[in-house]
Amino acid sequence: MSTITWVTAKGDLGTIPESKFFELPLSATDSDSQPLTYSFISGILPGGMYVTRDGQFRGAPTILSAVNQSQAYAFTIRASNNDGDVADRSFTLTVSNSVGPQIIPRPDLIGAFFDGEFLSFQFAATNDNPNATASWKIIDGDLPPGTTLSSTGLLSGYVDIIAENITDLGYEAGAYENIIYDALPESTDKYYNFTVQVSDGGRQDTINVRTLIVSKSNFTGDNDITIINNTFITIDHDNNYRPIILSTPTSLPIRTAGDTFAFKFLAYDPEEAIIQWQVDELLFSGLDELDFPVSQILNGDGSTGPYTMDRAAAEVDISVRINDTIYLPTVDYTTSGTNLTFVSLTPSASDTIQILYIAPGTGFDSLLFDQGADGLPIGLTIDKDTGWMFGTLPEQTTHLKTYDIAVTAFRKTNPGIASDPVVFSLTVQRTLNEEIIWNTATNLGSIDNGAVSQLGVSAYNTLGKQLEYSISYAPQRKIPQGLKLLDTGEFIGRTSFRYFSLDGDVGFLPITSTEDLEIGMSVQGAGVAVGCKITAIVDSRTVQVEPAIYVVQGSSLTFSNDSITKVVSTTSNAIATSIDTGDITFDQGCNFTVNAAAIDGTISSEKSFRVSINPKNLTPYENLYLKALPSIEQRNSYKNTVTNINNVPTALVYRPDDPYYGIQEDIKFLFLGGLSVSQASTLFSAIELNHYTKSVNFGLIKTARALDSNGNVEYEVVYADIIDNQMFAGNSPPLSTTLSNTNRYLDNGVTYGNTIYTNSFTNMGTRAEAVGYTNRGALPGWMTSVQTDGTVLGLIRAVPLVYTKPGSSELVAYRLRTSGFELNSIPFTVDRYQWDNSLSKFFDVTANKFLPSRDTTFDKFTQSGFGADVRNTTVNGTKTDSNVVITSDAVDVGFGWIATATDTLGTITEGTYVTDVSGTSITLSANVSVTDNAGLQFNSITAVDYAVTKSFNSIDSELLSRVKSLGLIDGVVNLQQFERLVFAKQFGFETEAVNDGWVRSDGTTFIYGYLEKLSGVYPVNQRGGVWQITFKTIPVEGFDESLGFDEIAPGLEHSRLDAGSDQEVRLEFLNELNVNQTVKVRRGNTYPATTLQYRFVNNDAIPYYAVFEGLATSETTFDGGSGTYREGQPTGVSARGGTAFSNNRDKFIEPGTEDKYIKFPQNGVFV
Repeated sequence: MSTITWVTAKGDLGTIPESKFFELPLSATDSDSQPLTYSFISGILPGGMYVTRDGQFRGAPTILSAVNQSQAYAFTIRASNNDGDVADRSFTLTVSNSVGPQIIPRPDLIGAFFDGEFLSFQFAATNDNPNATASWKIIDGDLPPGTTLSSTGLLSGYVDIIAENITDLGYEAGAYENIIYDALPESTDKYYNFTVQVSDGGRQDTINVRTLIVSKSNFTGDNDITIINNTFITIDHDNNYRPIILSTPTSLPIRTAGDTFAFKFLAYDPEEAIIQWQVDELLFSGLDELDFPVSQILNGDGSTGPYTMDRAAAEVDISVRINDTIYLPTVDYTTSGTNLTFVSLTPSASDTIQILYIAPGTGFDSLLFDQGADGLPIGLTIDKDTGWMFGTLPEQTTHLKTYDIAVTAFRKTNPGIASDPVVFSLTVQRTLNEEIIWNTATNLGSIDNGAVSQLGVSAYNTLGKQLEYSISYAPQRKIPQGLKLLDTGEFIGRTSFRYFSLDGDVGFLPITSTEDLEIGMSVQGAGVAVGCKITAIVDSRTVQVEPAIYVVQGSSLTFSNDSITKVVSTTSNAIATSIDTGDITFDQGCNFTVNAAAIDGTISSEKSFRVSINPKNLTPYENLYLKALPSIEQRNSYKNTVTNINNVPTALVYRPDDPYYGIQEDIKFLFLGGLSVSQASTLFSAIELNHYTKSVNFGLIKTARALDSNGNVEYEVVYADIIDNQMFAGNSPPLSTTLSNTNRYLDNGVTYGNTIYTNSFTNMGTRAEAVGYTNRGALPGWMTSVQTDGTVLGLIRAVPLVYTKPGSSELVAYRLRTSGFELNSIPFTVDRYQWDNSLSKFFDVTANKFLPSRDTTFDKFTQSGFGADVRNTTVNGTKTDSNVVITSDAVDVGFGWIATATDTLGTITEGTYVTDVSGTSITLSANVSVTDNAGLQFNSITAVDYAVTKSFNSIDSELLSRVKSLGLIDGVVNLQQFERLVFAKQFGFETEAVNDGWVRSDGTTFIYGYLEKLSGVYPVNQRGGVWQITFKTIPVEGFDESLGFDEIAPGLEHSRLDAGSDQEVRLEFLNELNVNQTVKVRRGNTYPATTLQYRFVNNDAIPYYAVFEGLATSETTFDGGSGTYREGQPTGVSARGGTAFSNNRDKFIEPGTEDKYIKFPQNGVFV
């Protein structure tokens, strides 16, 4: 049973104005990190106010009373988890229609802060008068020394060091023999209490607050300081007063290449120590993740050494710097063991020696290539004593170039006491006379998943030079999956349907009414996943559906079963996952940087953009086209007509280089769009009838337009109508017509059936759409937009000829009509569908979800040798049909290691593995036949998918949905059955009461480890071995009705009360790993593409997994590696590398190139 603890303080929430929207997040925590839901359970809420499931208390309150009135409300809110645990909290809130400024929130303790550091806290207030100006001041009490409160309510300043024995300081402060001569002040913790007032000139509000100033000198492990409600100070802070850089990151001006530049950095030391300066070029890493190599600081002593290093040079690579200048081995210094001796120079007492220890195998560029942010531009230097940065800025070809310069201030006498690095951005422009100006805003808006792109960027050169566009490598390069950037600045292609969802298996659908709806009904409509059904009636206006769907407010959905069909509208937007009210978008937002360069290479400019992917379709949809197949001569005749600039001037064409727009060289039209993903066999079955070779004619050349959401014309289209020769006066024949027996069709003496299945477009569509729709409204914009005559075309069978810019289609249509070319000179005979399913090829129709996509990590693993996973030996003596062999030496192998014969002297069945090892005697899982001196090889599985740090018991037999939502397997949510893992953490699970968590869910089946094997309690070290993830499916309909309320279904570990389509996670042991053996981890959030070693660390009694530092190979990094820290990103924010090779990912596809043909089953009506 978990415990729910409220974070939001109980009691008065303050006074708020009537009719003004108010929102306050209510917060509680669960001891087991379960998600919580919130609900109003008692009392009275102000009219118009409500509580959401995720804890938002919001609304525009009304009190329905006279002016200048106030009304208090008392109510109770409940927080509950999935296990049924609850915690209630009561609040009061006053609503007033005569409210002045009100301080909200109203904290008692605004925080705890160190003396000698910068304090910043912003007070806030609301006011029912939007035009009022709030003014803040202190009316009583004392502020921490060194801080002030501004009129805008900002409490800020550098806190002075507070001293307790200041009166005892100095030579004459007391009796000579009793007081220490010039004793240093003893700093102490102190609370400061003060009253803050806010006023709008007529009314005011006050609050009594306090802040705790913590003495850094007292912040030690042997001090019993107690800090309450402190989210600022943590145990990892040290007790040194460090320099603080006063210059702000925005203080560097924009300069021009070639200028002489000078800027002085300012800093403050709380103890007035002498400060020196340096530029840290290793703050950010390049290709090989060298963010923070271990470093050692030494002071020169006027000799060449030897100086003592912390680590022997033979163990690691080292980089030696003196005063930020890199020196080279052999030429400038030599090493022997831990001794460092200089050859070319003698460090003086004022020189700072910095030694960087870098793990071997970090890549070919581990020392001097692409390390860090740009550092200082060539030509600039920094004076370490004064903080002046000066020099001449270098020439450049880019219009604007930004140098990220990480500056650190440190104490001269103790360089280890340094400020936090501050990154300053120095922007340099190429010239004052020429520049590239961007036309496109940073936010490109949004695009639906699966939609054809109309995105693009543009800029212009002030001297009129032509520009070309490309994706820049840094700082971000994630464009929507499925799109490609042309050098014209246009993004072409269709966006991938793939989207992120934590709980995409289940969704809640708000609708107008659940009357007549039943569990099991199918759901159809735009944005509805194939196979979606009602799984629960939540209340009179909410149903639960699986899989989850994404629909917008007002969408019409069809619910049906064998007896009922009902159309109901949604009352609000519905989507699978909503986190932080939509602020967190995961991979639905794409950030990238585009470079615009003059074609002569003289100037370029970069700009970052963002586009959001709207997951409108939870599953992909597919389209069917009908395409003419003319002869080469006919094709050329058509192409020459539409590409003739006299008929179609290039300047009038919309996105001329985009194959989805521009001039259409293929003669085809959309027959059905938005169909559900299906297998070829399903589609074949659907078109078994009413489909045979068909000829159609071209009608008139017409025009249409596409409008954006604001009613503006995006583009126009010139198209040709298609005439269906099986339609009569706009009506289609019936699906089938039965002839009399006397009129059967005969051909060469063969009698065929007497039923005609007419192939009108209507009948063909009726058959084909039996596969279902994912998005019936997935039509081109010109079919769904209001035309000039007020009509909406909808799905029409028409061949697009040319897409034009707004206002140009009528002219182009007129010229094509009068060009002399007859479209009907091209025979349009079809005998097949063109099946556009390229964006659904990575969607598993059976499982109704996308196949996982993962990066290839290439060679970022260890070499064989130390910690190897292969053992070779020979047999001592002949064995026939025996499962026990005697080896010539004791081989370090374990349970589960695969045994194979290395020569013809042995016969071993494939898959035979070790079950027991005792000295030179090895027991196998199957009988083998070997002769004396036969060669054997034992191989261990040493590649796993994840290395986890949670306990065994927390994962094994847990629900799959909880394992995903709680991130129990290294934070991964797209888990796959039969993936493998090791437990990187082997002991110290404080929340586990039984056997440190190494126990099955029954509480008695223990998992044994290294010590148990060492002592002989158990023959296998399972804890340190490889485990496989398996899923046990829970019956969809539940099982408690038939088995009894608390009975356990076969194959499961717990009673799962109607858990539906969820599954249990079961861990199955595969094989043992030995001490010092290495394992390659492919994925996960903590150790992706990393080699771990099962070894002893820090004299611990039990080995565990740590990053392997020896004999590592260089990773193939291409242009960024499998996972690097990008320049310009905040420290510790990991980003995907440059070139990456991934499976199951959509890429840009030329339209039609990966489509498939579905041949009609007949040539004629009967044959």
